[in-house]
Amino acid sequence: MPNPSINRTLRAEAAQGRFPQTVGVAMIVLLNVAADGIEPRTVGWISLQPDGAISVGLNDRAFVSPTFRARNFVWNLYNRVTLEYLVPHSPDALEPVPNPHLTFHPPIFFHLRANGKDELFAGIAEPRLMLQADEIVPWLRFVSKPINELSKASAPRSPDKTTVETIAFPDTNCSVGLGVDFVRSQHAENPDLLWSRHFVCGEHRIHAFAELRPPQIPTLNWYHQC
Repeated sequence: MPNPSINRTLRAEAAQGRFPQTVGVAMIVLLNVAADGIEPRTVGWISLQPDGAISVGLNDRAFVSPTFRARNFVWNLYNRVTLEYLVPHSPDALEPVPNPHLTFHPPIFFHLRANGKDELFAGIAEPRLMLQADEIVPWLRFVSKPINELSKASAPRSPDKTTVETIAFPDTNCSVGLGVDFVRSQHAENPDLLWSRHFVCGEHRIHAFAELRPPQIPTLNWYHQC
């Protein structure tokens, strides 16, 4: 079962000023893709919140085993092991995960949820300290289903705080590879990728990028270092 007491403790400590707070305005980055012959399609979104929380959501569904539950609340800066989790979009799996979204609540709390579902993953790690040793801390890798099977893009629900990023692809017979990492301040955008952007939220900087993938079933990979 989820362990909400840890999350409540972290939030309480932040509210008491024990961790730095972010001052700013909520921002949503809507990720659309475009290709010749079709209207723009939506892949997902990135949410940047005034308290420093960062969420990445997918406009698709995935499936997991009913036994899939993970908790990683032990973290050591000097003895980290990178765990890679795969959530396959497959009719053979038994438990659907609609529109999964991964969230980082600074300074150290990560979790994965799906619309209307219990928490599927929770763990703690501190990207700010990990970036002292590594220039990049991987977080999320998502491969969409073929572009022509994605939902058509619609108008933002909150246009006043939404930025729309439209990524051009050469054709519709391909999938979108979307990645999000924590990076150092000097990390440069990659011109060899179809799309490469940096976003700053509080004390953290992320690199979001997109690349071309062969057409395939959607898969979700995320990384947790503990």
